Amino acid sequence: MPLTPLPALAYWRTRRLLSQPALAARVGVRIRTIRNLEHGSGARLEIIRRLAEALDVTPDDLRRHPPGFDDSSVTPTAS
Repeated sequence: MPLTPLPALAYWRTRRLLSQPALAARVGVRIRTIRNLEHGSGARLEIIRRLAEALDVTPDDLRRHPPGFDDSSVTPTAS
């Protein structure tokens, strides 16, 4: 099963005024898992669903770039 990055996880966690340890406890994962996800590691669908529920957002909200994200600094790669 493919892993999905969650670029908006830290955004929604801080909007909900949750620390990494508090979110980890709500979701039932280790703090290290939250840290890794916030730094670009991918997540399984079940974890994404649990995170979305804990943050009161949709899974798609976590998969999208957060509001205000400026992608002008991202350089496209040649195919």
